[in-house]
Amino acid sequence: MSDVSVHTIEARTHGRFLVRVPNVAPPWPLLVGFHGYAETAGDHMDALQTIPGTAEWFLVSVQGLHRFYTRKDRVVSNWMTREDRALAIADNIEYVGRVLERVRADHPTTGTLVSRYRCFSGGPDGPCATPWRCPRARRRQAGTVGRTS
Repeated sequence: MSDVSVHTIEARTHGRFLVRVPNVAPPWPLLVGFHGYAETAGDHMDALQTIPGTAEWFLVSVQGLHRFYTRKDRVVSNWMTREDRALAIADNIEYVGRVLERVRADHPTTGTLVSRYRCFSGGPDGPCATPWRCPRARRRQAGTVGRTS
């Protein structure tokens, strides 16, 4: 019997993100949110909009690339699993960077970048750390707000 070996290959997929443009003149500071396990960008956008003082901020809610159905047939998302974790982290960093590039190309935002996230796992390399490991975000980061666990 032959040995079985595991191989990986990069595959292109499309990510989803939501934006909320404030009703004040630009440029706007940027607040980027990352949902928790089995949530959606819409769930997290709702949460972002409840943060006091964000009415004048440009809000972005990024959805994890790994969608799945709940038992109640709701489409939700996940950032990664333990399988091929390092590859998923690299994919997430690239994805978040592309979201930030698109937002900044399409909308007049200030250099201020703040993230808010719901993180249930992942540790220092997980999705909670993704925005700060993204080279496109580093020069403009301001901090984080409202980490929940």
